[in-house]
Order: sequence, then C-alpha cells, then structure tokens
Amino acid sequence: MIPLFAFIALIGPMVFLFFLNCIPRWWRLGIYLFCIAMHLFAALVFYSLSWIERNCASGERAQNFFENLQQQLAAGTVHQDLLTLPRYASGMILTLLAVAAILAGAVFAWRKIRWYSWFVLIFAFVMTQFFFSVCTWAKDRESIVDHNEMRMIIYGLIEQKRTEGVTDRQMAETIAENLKEFRYSYENRCEEIESKKRIEDALKKLRRVEIPPGEKETAKIVYLETGFSPRTERIVIDLENEKISYEFSYTIGKIGKEGYKKRELPPKAVKALKAELAGFSADRWDERYFDPHVYDGTQWQLEIIFSDGSSRKISGSNAWPKDFERLGIRDIRKKIREDAKP
Repeated sequence: MIPLFAFIALIGPMVFLFFLNCIPRWWRLGIYLFCIAMHLFAALVFYSLSWIERNCASGERAQNFFENLQQQLAAGTVHQDLLTLPRYASGMILTLLAVAAILAGAVFAWRKIRWYSWFVLIFAFVMTQFFFSVCTWAKDRESIVDHNEMRMIIYGLIEQKRTEGVTDRQMAETIAENLKEFRYSYENRCEEIESKKRIEDALKKLRRVEIPPGEKETAKIVYLETGFSPRTERIVIDLENEKISYEFSYTIGKIGKEGYKKRELPPKAVKALKAELAGFSADRWDERYFDPHVYDGTQWQLEIIFSDGSSRKISGSNAWPKDFERLGIRDIRKKIREDAKP
C-alpha cells in the first residue's frame, strides 16, 4: 500500500508538471492542491513513523549512559554529563520555508505560466517533506529533557548513597548486574522506562556494608606518591610501634636509596595522629581510582598491613577516595615535609 501511494505521489506531480501549460487555471490550481495534499500526507506518515527511530535512539542513549556510568564508578571518576538541548531554529526555518513554498506554488499555479513556474512548483513539492520539521525538533528536545532529568536523578542518588557509606564499587556492580536485563524496543518506551526504573530502585536499596569491629586490626599503613615532577615520597604509619616516618626524594624512584631524606614525627604528634585515625577503615574503598581526563599528574599507592599479616593495596592516578583526608597525609606533610628537603 505504501509503495503504491509513494508511486502515485511521485508520478502524479510529474505528469501534472508535464502538461502544466495545457491545463486550465482552475483545474491547474485544483490539481496542484491535490498534489500538495498527497505530499503533506506522505510527510505526516513519515513523521508518524519516526517514533520508531526515536524510541530506538532513546533506548540506546539510556543504555550507553548506564554503561559509561558503571565504568566511571568502577574507576572512581564519576562526573556529571548532561546532553546538549537541540535548538528549534533549524526546524522552524524549514517549516516556514515549506509553508512559504506551498503558498508561492499556489500563486504561480493560478497565474499565467512562465518558464520559472516549473521551478517554483517543484520546489513547493519538495519542501512539503519538511512541513513537520518543527514538530520533529520539538520531540527530539523533549526526549533530551527527559534523559537529562533521569541523569540528574541518578547523579543525585549516587551522591546520597556516598554519604550513606555505600561505595562506588557497590554501585558499579549493581548497575552492571541490572544492565544484563536492560531492554528497549522500537514499539514504545515502556521497556526502556522499566529498565531505568529497575536500576534506580536497585541503587536506592543499596546499604552500607558493615565490617565487624575488631575483625582485622590495622598494624601499618604505607603511602607512596610520585608524579610528573621530580619528587617521590613515602609515609609509613606504624600503629603497632607508634611511629610515623616520612621519606622524601627529589629523584623519582630513589626512596630507600641514596639521595633521599627520612624524618620521624615526635611521639606526641604520633599519638595525636593515631587518635585521629581511631575507627578509620578503608574497607569500603575501591581498589583503583583513575581520572582519564588528566595526563601525567600524581600517582599513588596505599598498602594497608593488618595484624594477621595480610595486606590490601589501593592505588590511583589523579583521583582519590572521597574521605581520603582522614588518613592525615596532609597533616604529616605539614609537620615535617619542610625539614625533609635537602
């Protein structure tokens, strides 16, 4: 049916234009308006069917967002990213041109035919396909607004869960698990909306993982930091022996070798910092923190050694856990870094 209609809509105007000079004025105007009506109907059909492409694009956009978010959470580098809203200008211009072309075609079909009348009428037939452009642009804008609202809800939920003690790793695993069942179709957006709601609900249900107190006691913390500039430092917080040492070198990789300086905090300062670390736990930190938008910069590694001899290593590049300052690294630097310079 559609191919037949398309054939009539294409051949009809061509026949009309071929015999244009032989057709009386009223008949000419009537046939022109009939051809325009066919083209407008075809444009309406194509516009109505565009929801298929729009639904698929919407579903792909949502799925890609959650896939990227899951990767960012796993790397500890979540940053808000909103889609740019499309403007109405192009759609409005095309729609106004289509209206102007249709009216101009009616005038030229009514008046005495000149050689340029054929060009005006052909232009009018072509421009009818853009008659609903402003509606298409409006629907695209509406879709982007919906997606940005969804993104803002998810970003807000992530911040809320962080304050509740939920780790980025927990959220990344939850999103990855629910992405396996992410669905969308060309028929409607119901499955896409249900999939997004399922991920949102799963994030809302996440709770802080409580670590039983005293299960593992931290004996020593070793922090190593280096970067693009020629400096390397290592801080050893020995909680069992109540010692904190600070090793500093201006040559990369020279910690523990010639050319480095080592200082220890006095007992009074050590006790103060140890009191600040009471109750500290890095069990909810991820294994790796990485900022893909910064090159070179600062690289660090943290090793936590427990009283039973086991250990855990955490590293990062230009990104740190949200509550990293609780380790007191900045305070230790402030107290003895100046004395460590050669």
